Amino acid sequence: MLDLNKFLYFQEVARLGSISSASKSLHISQPALSLQIKALEEQIGEELFIRSGRSLILTPLGRELSLKAHELTNWEQEVSDLIQNEKKLSGEIKIGTYTTASSYLLSNPVKNFLNANPKVSINYNYQTTEEILRKLKHYELDCAILSGVKQAQDFDFQLILRTKMLLVTSVSYNAPKSINAKQIEDLDFLSYSIPEDYCYLDIQKKFRKHLAKSTKPITTENFETLKQGVISGAGVSFIPEYIIKKELDEKIIRKIKIKDKKEMEIDFYFINLSKRKSIPKIQSFKDLLIDYFSSYDHYSSGQGDI
Repeated sequence: MLDLNKFLYFQEVARLGSISSASKSLHISQPALSLQIKALEEQIGEELFIRSGRSLILTPLGRELSLKAHELTNWEQEVSDLIQNEKKLSGEIKIGTYTTASSYLLSNPVKNFLNANPKVSINYNYQTTEEILRKLKHYELDCAILSGVKQAQDFDFQLILRTKMLLVTSVSYNAPKSINAKQIEDLDFLSYSIPEDYCYLDIQKKFRKHLAKSTKPITTENFETLKQGVISGAGVSFIPEYIIKKELDEKIIRKIKIKDKKEMEIDFYFINLSKRKSIPKIQSFKDLLIDYFSSYDHYSSGQGDI
C-alpha cells in the first residue's frame, strides 16, 4: 500500500521544483526528503522527476500524480472542514482574482467573512484569467472571482455582481455632461494600456477610431493611477464603477454620458471546479458574497437586483 505521507512530500517538491525549497517548507532535512521521494519512485517503479541543474522537472507520470496529490490534500482539508463545520470554519481559502477586484470589490465582504470566521485566512492569487483557471482545474486554487470570462465545461459559474464601465472626469475638468462618441476625440483621454484586459478590449472595440485621435496625457496599467489622474483634473477615462463609487458619491468625480453608445456592463462571477466536492468554508464564503452583492447599493444605484 502506498504511503500517503510520501505523496504529500512529493506534492511539495513538485510545487516548489526543488528538494532544497521543499525541505525548508516541510521542516525536514534535505537528505530525509530525498529518501522519501526515492522510496516513492521505487515503490511506483518509475521516476517522477527529471533532474535539470538545480531544478526538478516532473515526468509525464509525475504530472499526473501531482494532480492526484492535490486532490489528496484537498480531501484532507475537506474532511477537516467537515469535522469543524459544527464548530468553526478554519483553514485557508486560495482565491484567483484581479488586484482591483481584491482591493475595491472584495475588501468589505472579505472583512465581514473573516470577522465571522476568525480561523479562516484568505490568500489572493493574481495571474492571467487563463492561468487562474488552469490552477483552479489543478486544485491549486479553491475558487476564482473574475469578469469577462467565458463559461467552460469544467467549471461552475455564479454571477455575483453586475456593474458598469463609466466614462468619468473630475468636476474641475472642462467637459460636457453628455457627449457623442466622436467628441471623445476633443478630450484628454487617460488610457488603460493592458491589451488582454477584458475591459480594455471592450472599450477599444467600441471607441477605437475616436480614441486614436484623442490626446493621451497619461497611459498606465493601473486603475488607481487612472482614478488619481481623473481626480487631479488631467482628463477623462473609462473606469469600472465599483472602483470610483466613493468619489462619485462625494461628487469628486462625475459621469459623462455617451448618448450614442450603450453603457458597458461588467459581470463578476464566482467560479469553482464542477467536479470538486463542496467544501464548507468555500460554500460559506460564496453564500456571503451572493448575499452581500444582492443589493446593488454597495457599489452602484439605479439598476436593481442582479
